[in-house]
Amino acid sequence: MNLSVRKARVEHTGAVQELYETLFPADGPFKAWATPDVIWFVALDDKKVVGFAGVRFIRRSKTAELVISGVATTHQGRGIQRRLISARERAARKVGMTRAVSYTIPQNAPSATNLAKRGYSTYRPKTAWSGRRSVVYWEKRL
Repeated sequence: MNLSVRKARVEHTGAVQELYETLFPADGPFKAWATPDVIWFVALDDKKVVGFAGVRFIRRSKTAELVISGVATTHQGRGIQRRLISARERAARKVGMTRAVSYTIPQNAPSATNLAKRGYSTYRPKTAWSGRRSVVYWEKRL
């Protein structure tokens, strides 16, 4: 395995779309790629996309929101999601963010474990911002 994590490029769009639809079939089409305020990262095994993750900067509060991520089932359990978390944190620090937040659904123990291993703690926001009713919120000082 020759794994690397880097900022996504336009040529990664199709592979990310395909991976998203494989991992999250009930969620419908992947429209987040076109969001201008999100920076996307990909995990590559040689040149094949095996993971993706995004980060959105909320500049007024110096907060980085870790948005959806996914890792191909063939590559899960190899630390790829933690590497994608680290890449997004580095990008956030580079632009002056001082806090990172995310959320998981209660059934997603692997993602919760990865966030906890990277130093995130659960918290209760004043306003539920995820758009879902049952989620666990996570935060970390950068």
